Amino acid sequence: MIGRENHMDRMRTCSRQLKAVLAALDAVVDDPDRIDLALCLTSGAQELAQELNAGLDVVNLPKGEAA
Repeated sequence: MIGRENHMDRMRTCSRQLKAVLAALDAVVDDPDRIDLALCLTSGAQELAQELNAGLDVVNLPKGEAA
């Protein structure tokens, strides 16, 4: 159970980070002078989304089944 709680905490953290990255991306996406920053933020958002997706796979495992 502790493993699931740790994964849930990590997923909550990733979710908050993803929201912040998406908000920052929204602020710079229309500025042609900040295209490099927008690309970097997009990459970061993709990584966080992948981590969240992987975390869901772990949390949704039946109890007692290892990841």
